[in-house]
Amino acid sequence: MLLLLLACTPRTSTTCTLLPCLEVEDSALGESGGSDSEGEVPTDSGEAPDHVAQLVDKGLYYDSIQAAIAEAADGDVVLVQPGTHYERIDFHGKGIRVTSAEGPATTVLDGMADGSVVEIRAMEPETAILEGFTITNGEGTEAHGGGVFVENADPVIQHNIIRGNSARIGGGVYLRHGQATVRNNLILDNVASEGGGGLTCTNCKGLITYNTFAGNTAKLGPFAEIYFEPEGDFIANLVVLPEDVDMAVRFLEPMGYTFLFQYNLRSEEDIPWVEEENPWIGDFPDDGTNGWGEPVFGEDYRLEAGSAGIDEGPPEETDTDGSRADVGAYGGPWGDWP
Repeated sequence: MLLLLLACTPRTSTTCTLLPCLEVEDSALGESGGSDSEGEVPTDSGEAPDHVAQLVDKGLYYDSIQAAIAEAADGDVVLVQPGTHYERIDFHGKGIRVTSAEGPATTVLDGMADGSVVEIRAMEPETAILEGFTITNGEGTEAHGGGVFVENADPVIQHNIIRGNSARIGGGVYLRHGQATVRNNLILDNVASEGGGGLTCTNCKGLITYNTFAGNTAKLGPFAEIYFEPEGDFIANLVVLPEDVDMAVRFLEPMGYTFLFQYNLRSEEDIPWVEEENPWIGDFPDDGTNGWGEPVFGEDYRLEAGSAGIDEGPPEETDTDGSRADVGAYGGPWGDWP
């Protein structure tokens, strides 16, 4: 059981579970932008007009995020204004940074229950960055990746709240091939009808590190699903599990793999990382650095003083204050969210 469970009454402007609430400013819930609009917002005043997205270095303004992405080139920054943006976005192979002006509490990408909210599936390089959004109401593309679907690409997914999405596989995030980095995100309340409530790694490389997973559910693997020659390292993640599950991770059909699973912390001692009857249990790379403990959460899932997970990350890494890294979304070198 968690030491701190804050119940709250859901309302339009609050995202809640039995865990701490994340307040979303009312201004973020007004409609703005949409995937049907592709035009640039005209301006001749020299001042920024009302707009949804901007190509920062080019001084161009757009009434949808996807319209800005369409005209972006490698190296461009797409800056998104606060609001709830009812559109799904696709990076279309570009090494661009798509980021919010004011952070995930006020900047929401709502997928309208019509596929994955964000798709990065066309050989995007590591300079493709998705940062600073609440990503919600996605239902997966091809039944995979409710919130974010990465395939054959090497992006960085950081400082997002990926919450309230669903899919058959990979309720929150789905990674297939490529070498993605998924770091310092809150991955919350996502659902997979089969495997990987929070995240699924299929033949993926890369790094899944310093994330907080909580409230995710799946038939198998509420934390994650890892299968088919995975090489994606799982390091310093904080995992809050439901009490009625048999395992945290669905570890399926590894046909040869090399990955690290280190310094991860789960909330329940009696729930193993993988199912004990799994014939591959002897091969699962738990090197003894992983553990369990009951996290004490404050605002926005930040660890309170004395909580499990503080100073329990990799000993060679530090938080931004110079102390040994904490596990979870605010730990490690990238723990200060912009």
